[in-house]
Formats: sequence, structure tokens, C-alpha cells
Amino acid sequence: MLRRTVTTLRKENMPLQIEHIHPRSKGGTNRVSNLTLACEPCNLAKGTRDIKAFLANKPEVKKRILAQAKGTLKDASAVNATRWELSRRLQALGLPLECGSGGLTKFNRLSQGLDKAH
Repeated sequence: MLRRTVTTLRKENMPLQIEHIHPRSKGGTNRVSNLTLACEPCNLAKGTRDIKAFLANKPEVKKRILAQAKGTLKDASAVNATRWELSRRLQALGLPLECGSGGLTKFNRLSQGLDKAH
């Protein structure tokens, strides 16, 4: 789940879009740490520019967005800790258990020529 602070918008009821801080076209990823929210006009105006260039004249906004991008991943840490504890307890019960990783999933997907669906 993408968690970002949404500041007061100048126009009410303006839908927000997910925006890449560092554009995918320039090596950016879909990781949560590279995503923020933007209104459609700002998203379109930014285009494929890096957020630092786009917000060069708005240092406070740029600072706030970049600080959010460097935020901790407490949720991910909690999920991983829960996953490992569940794995340990299932193994202790003698139940069959198979673990994988995102790296293995990506390797298998690429080697089979499958596109990522999400």
C-alpha cells in the first residue's frame, strides 16, 4: 500500500495520480520509495523530467517529496519479520514448506519470457 502525506490541494476533488520521482524512462523503478502523488496537471507538466529539475523553483515542495522518498520501510520490515516467524513455526510443526524470493521469481519470469503483470 502506497502511503504518502497528501497536502491540501488548491482545487477540491482533484484526482491524484501516482508519479515516479525519478522517471522510469531514465532508470527509475516502481518501488514505493520512487513514487509520490501528483495531480494530473503537475504529472503531465513534469513529464519525464526528474523531480529535482521539475521542482527547482519550489525547494520546499522538493525537500518534502525527497524526504518522503527516503522514509523508512517499517511496513515492509514488519511483513518480512512476520513471514520469517511463520516459516519457522511451520517448519517446527513438520509441515511441508517451500520458500522463494523475489529474485527467483524474476529469474523464472524472465527465463520463460513472461511479462510482469503488476
